[in-house]
Amino acid sequence: MRNQPRDVTGGDQVLSGIIPGLGLMNYILGWFTVPIEVFLRRDFGERYFTRANFFAGLIVLVIFRFASSLVGIFNPLTWLFGSRGGDDPYVYVSWMGTVIEYYFYLSIIHFLRIWWNDITGRPVHSYSSGRSWLRPIGWFLMGILNRFLNAVVRLLFKIIPKTNQDRLPGALPVLRDVDIFTERFVEPFTVFVFAIMCAQIGQTSMFFWLFFSVMALNFSTGARHQAQRSYVLDIRDQLIDAKIINDALRGIDSPGSERMEQFIKETAREAERTPEIIQVIEKTHPTLADAIAAMNPQLKKSVQRSNPPIFPGDSINTNGEAI
Repeated sequence: MRNQPRDVTGGDQVLSGIIPGLGLMNYILGWFTVPIEVFLRRDFGERYFTRANFFAGLIVLVIFRFASSLVGIFNPLTWLFGSRGGDDPYVYVSWMGTVIEYYFYLSIIHFLRIWWNDITGRPVHSYSSGRSWLRPIGWFLMGILNRFLNAVVRLLFKIIPKTNQDRLPGALPVLRDVDIFTERFVEPFTVFVFAIMCAQIGQTSMFFWLFFSVMALNFSTGARHQAQRSYVLDIRDQLIDAKIINDALRGIDSPGSERMEQFIKETAREAERTPEIIQVIEKTHPTLADAIAAMNPQLKKSVQRSNPPIFPGDSINTNGEAI
C-alpha cells in the first residue's frame, strides 16, 4: 500500500507466515492493551473503547485472576512454612480481584463519558485512543529533554552553511507532541515500574499482567502512531509531487522534474493512442491528468468531458455526476 513504509521484511503478514505463532501473539497482545488503557487514559472514542473491547479486556483479567488462585494453592512458601491462618505472612492474597472491580467501575465511567459527549454535541473522534492521565509528567519530562536536544540542534546549525540558518526556528523544539511522548515512553515505563514493585512484594499474577501490558502498549501505540505518521507523509508526498509536476510543466530544473516531465510526455503519447485512458487517470490521479492536459491541448477536452460541470437544478446520481 502507498501509505505503508518500506519494509524489506515484508511486514507483519509475511513474518506471521514465517514465524509460527507471531500472528496469534500480536492478536493476544491487542487484548492486553484494553485493561491497562482503561486505567491510564480518559476520553476514549466511541469506536475505540467498545463493548467488545471491554469484554476482551475482562477476559484477560479473569484469566490472570484464575492464575492467581493457582499461585495461591501451589505457593512454594506455604509448602516450606505451612499455613497459620489469616495472619500468616506467607498466605498469597492476589490483588487481581480488586483490579477487576475497579476495571468495571472505570469502564462504566468511560462509557458514560462517551454517551454524554455524544448527546451534548461534543463528541471526540470515534477512533480516539484517549488522553493519558500521565500527560503532565510527559510534558515535564519532554521539557527537560528539549532543553538538551534544542542545544544540540543549535550547535549543529552553527556548523552547517549559513544558507540554512533561517530554518532553525522551524526545527525547534525537537520533541513537540506531548501525547505521543507520553504514550510511547511515560506510560510503558510507569507500568514497568509497577510491575517490578508487584514482583518485589510477591504479586506474581499482577507482575505478569503488567509485564505483558508493557509489551502490548509498545506494540499497539507504535503501530497506531506509525499509521498516523504515514497519513501525514502521504499528504506531504502529494505536495512534493505537485511541486515537481509544476516545475516540469514550467521548465524549472529541480530534483525529479526532468524525470517527471519525461513521464508526463510518455503518458500523454499513450493517451493520444488510447484517449479513454485519460479518464481513468483523471479519476485516480487528477493532478497528473491536469498536467497531461496542459502539455497536450488536444487531451484537455477529454479531461473536461470526463468531469462535466454541474449546474443548479441538475439531478445528481450516486457517483456525484449530473444526470
